[in-house]
Amino acid sequence: MRLFMIHQVDIMKLTLILVLCSQFSIAYADTTITFSFQAQLHNSSGNKTPDSAWIVFSLYSHPDASIPLWQERHFISTRDGLINAILGIESPLSLDFSKDLWLGLDINGKEQSPRIKIGMVPKAVHAIIADSLSDTFTGMVKSMNGISGTVVLSPLTPLLTEISGDSIRIGLDFNAISVQGDSLISVNTSPHGYEFSIRQASIGNEHLKNQSITKEKLQSGVIPVSLPPEGVAGGDLTGKFPNPVLKDGIIEESNLSIILRKKLGILEDEHNHLVTCSIPVDTLLYFEESRSSAIPNAQIPAHMFTPKGNDYDIDMILAPKGSGSLLGSLPDNESGGMKRGMYAVDFQLSRNAQHQVSSGNYSSLLGGMNNVSSGDQSSVVGGMFNDAQGTGAVIVGGYNNQASGTYGFTAGGYGNTAVGHSTVSLGISNTAGVESSAAIAGKNNYAGAVDATVIGGSFTHVTAHSGSAIGSIGSTIHGSQGMILGGKNNVVAGAGSIILGGTGLTLSHLAVNSIGSLAQNGTVVKPMTINAPNTYILGNMDIWLASNDNLSRGIFFFEPGNSTGHYPGGHHYSMIRAGTQQQNISYTLPLNPPNQSSQMLISSTSGQMSWGHSLVMHKNVYVDCPPLQPAGGTAYCDLRIQGVQVGGVAHISPKADLPQGISIASIRILQSHMIRIAFMNGTGRVIDPPPLISDMMIVQ
Repeated sequence: MRLFMIHQVDIMKLTLILVLCSQFSIAYADTTITFSFQAQLHNSSGNKTPDSAWIVFSLYSHPDASIPLWQERHFISTRDGLINAILGIESPLSLDFSKDLWLGLDINGKEQSPRIKIGMVPKAVHAIIADSLSDTFTGMVKSMNGISGTVVLSPLTPLLTEISGDSIRIGLDFNAISVQGDSLISVNTSPHGYEFSIRQASIGNEHLKNQSITKEKLQSGVIPVSLPPEGVAGGDLTGKFPNPVLKDGIIEESNLSIILRKKLGILEDEHNHLVTCSIPVDTLLYFEESRSSAIPNAQIPAHMFTPKGNDYDIDMILAPKGSGSLLGSLPDNESGGMKRGMYAVDFQLSRNAQHQVSSGNYSSLLGGMNNVSSGDQSSVVGGMFNDAQGTGAVIVGGYNNQASGTYGFTAGGYGNTAVGHSTVSLGISNTAGVESSAAIAGKNNYAGAVDATVIGGSFTHVTAHSGSAIGSIGSTIHGSQGMILGGKNNVVAGAGSIILGGTGLTLSHLAVNSIGSLAQNGTVVKPMTINAPNTYILGNMDIWLASNDNLSRGIFFFEPGNSTGHYPGGHHYSMIRAGTQQQNISYTLPLNPPNQSSQMLISSTSGQMSWGHSLVMHKNVYVDCPPLQPAGGTAYCDLRIQGVQVGGVAHISPKADLPQGISIASIRILQSHMIRIAFMNGTGRVIDPPPLISDMMIVQ
C-alpha cells in the first residue's frame, strides 16, 4: 500500500481536496501495478461542481522535471465533484517506487502547480515483499537453476570457492593445474595465474633457416632476383605487370602483392582455382588509398579510397557479403550487444544501450543517435531514441518516437506512436492506432479508427471510421464520418455530423447529419446535448447576414418537395430581407402564443412584438332582410357567424346597391357566434328588399 499525503491545491479556479488514501495493487507474476485515486473538486466558492473533465496524471522524478516518467489520460465524469480513477490500467506503472516521486495533474489542458510529492510507507513495502515470499524463507534467493531450497556450490577441480561474509568467490586452484615447458616455452606462476613466454635466444637458425628468405638464397638464385622486363601480360592475365623492386636483396612490401597476384599466381592458377597462401595480399586492386589532412578534414585526418583508371563516371557499391551487415562501426556481439540483421545498414552516430542497433533483416539506421530499427525492412533516419519495430516501418527525425505497426510512419515530434499502417507527424505524444489512421501535430491526440485523422489541437480522440478533428482540444468523435473543427470539449456521436468550434456541444447518436456550434459566455461552461437528426444548431450566438456589395441579403424558405432538382429552379420560396434603413431596428418575437386564430402581429416603438386583434374575413354572406314599414320602419336580420365574440367589431360590404331609401342602420355582435344587422326604410311606402350578397369583416 502507498499512502499519499496531499494538501489542498488550486485547479483552474477550482479546489482539489483528496479525501481518500490511494491504494496500490501489485501482482509479481506479471509485474502489474495499479492504484486507485479519489479526490473531490470544488469551485472557488467552495461548492461541489458536477462538471466532467479530461485529467492527465503524470509521475515525475523531480518537482520541476519537464519529462514525465509515466503518464496516463482519463476522461472522468464527476458526481458531486467526486473523482474516481484507477491509474496504471492504460500505461503500465513500471517505476521504482522506492524513490521519491511527484504527482502532476493536467485538467482540461491546464497543468496544476505545485506538483504533489508522494512517498512509500515502510510497513507497506514490507507487506508487499512478505506477501510474495514463503513464511519460512531465509533469503531472497528461493531457487537456482531449477533447484529449490538450500543450494550448495560444489566446484570440480581445478575450480574452488571461497565464502567471505555475503560474498562467494569462484577461482582456479593453481595447485591442481600441471603445465610443463620445453626448450622454446617457459611457464611461470604469479599472483594472477600462469604466465607463458618464449625463452630468450631459443629461436635460432635451426628453427627458421629453412623457412626464411635469406640474402644467401636470393644471391644463389633459389629465389629469383630478376624477372623479364615490364610488358603486356599473357595467358589469362590482363594489363601490365611491373618488375619487382629489390632493396638490399629484399623484395619491397609495396610491390609484393601485385607481383604475387599478377605474376607468381599465388592467389589464382591458370585454371582460376584458388590457391591457399599465408602471405598477406593487397585486395584493393581497383582503388588507391591515400590520407587527407586538407580542409574540411584539417583537424581530423581522413583515409580516402580513390578508384583507379581513367574512367570519368564510376559507381561505388558497398555490398555486405552473404548475410553480413553494413556498419558504421564494428559490431559488439562478443561484448553483449544485440546482433545486426541480415543485410542491415547501421550508420548512426552513437548509441548508449546494447539493443540500439539495426537488428531487423534489411533494416537501416542512417544518422541520428540511440535509435533502434528492429523490424524487418524498417528504417530510422536521424533523430534520437526512436524505435522502428514494425515490418517496413519508417521514422524520420524526432525524439522518442515509435513505429510499431507494419509500414507505420512517424516524422519529427516527440513521444509519438504509429501502430499499424498509420502515420504520425510532428507534435507530442500523439498516437495513430489503426490502419490508415493519421495524427499530425498537436499534443496527446489519438486517431483510433480506420481512416481516422487528427490534425493539431490536444487531447482529442477520434475512434470512428473516417472521423476527423482539426485543431480541437479535449474533444471526441464516436460517429462515422464525423468531424470537429476547432473548439473545446465537444463530442460527435452522430454519423455524418459536424461541430464547428465552440465549447461543450454534444451531437448524440440520434443527431445524425447535424451541424452545430455552442458558444460559451462567461467563465461557467454550460454543456448542451442535441438529440435531433438533420439539425443546424447555433447555440448562444447571433446570425449575421452582412452585405458590402450594395445588395440586400435575405433568408430563403423553400417550399417542400420530394424530387431531385436545381434551386431555385421550379421551387417556390419565401424570403425575409432588410431594406435600406435610417437606424437599427430590433424586433423581438411575442413572449406568449396567440390566444385565438387570425390574430395580427403588432410592434411597439421599441420593436417588441405582440399579438393584436384577430381579423377574420367572411366572403359572400347571404343576408335576407324582412319587409320594412314606411317612414322610418326598422327590421332586423340575425346571422350566425362561428367564432365571433361580444366586444368585437363587425363591418359589412354589400356587393350590390340597396333599394332607394333603404339603409343599413347598424351592425353589431349580438352574442357569441351571432351578428345582428338593422335595416331602416326612409320612404313613405312599405318595401321588401331583395336578398343581399355581402362580404363581412370581424375585428376582435
